[in-house]
Amino acid sequence: MKWTEMTAPTLADLSHDHVLLLPLGSCEQHGQHLPVFTDTFITTAIADRVEERIPHRVVQLPTLWLGASHHHRLFAGALSLSESLYMTVLSGILECLADGPVCSPGHAKRILLLNGHGGNVYPGQAALSEFAWKFRSRPDLIAAFASYWTLSDDAIKTVPMETPALTHSCEYETSLMLAINGVLVDMSKAKAGSLHWQRTRFTPDASRPSKVGVAAPFHARSSNGALGHPELSSEEKGKQLLDVIVQDTIAFIEEFVRWDDLKDVRAVQ
Repeated sequence: MKWTEMTAPTLADLSHDHVLLLPLGSCEQHGQHLPVFTDTFITTAIADRVEERIPHRVVQLPTLWLGASHHHRLFAGALSLSESLYMTVLSGILECLADGPVCSPGHAKRILLLNGHGGNVYPGQAALSEFAWKFRSRPDLIAAFASYWTLSDDAIKTVPMETPALTHSCEYETSLMLAINGVLVDMSKAKAGSLHWQRTRFTPDASRPSKVGVAAPFHARSSNGALGHPELSSEEKGKQLLDVIVQDTIAFIEEFVRWDDLKDVRAVQ
């Protein structure tokens, strides 16, 4: 079911076995070959397919396309909220859901923020932490935040790819966009920018986990805004990626809705 197509009485009557699914995207540069709405297109496509397959389980909210993308602002195309304001926006949405009839006791009690942009991760997790504290008296109400590439990491690894990890405007994102809307992809310009970092424990192209965190704007990571090897992308790879991500997200949702409510473990020891 789609939130935007439902009436207020229908939403207020949701049962406890529904998961509210909020896709999170961004609007920012994606190299020279991908549209600025890439993150939003991808996470929305995943959510659309999940809802189509399990409409009895999922209520899909409209995608929050405006993300925390200040690190991309020296390239053209970024529309961004600061991290602190993005956290406030997410907190406000979560509060609207939790305080209203939709998530009142006996009704929907699971919320999944499905993220498609790396810059949303830290403020998103902070908003989730704030939510957990504010609604600590509601042990039945659980919100989760998951980036699709982390949530479905094991499933993604089953798809034969030539590069080791999903980064930005890379083989993975480009392949996904070729499968979702290839008309918007210019493969003649699919090339990663140069990197000039002397490092041992920091991986600026995100090809493997960094051992230290570095706050660096994107123009210091890539000369053209892309990372990885987008020239290795294909529509077939994108279709396979999209399929395994959707299947894995559905598997998580079916598990998530059956999670036990939160308990005060001090009281049961």
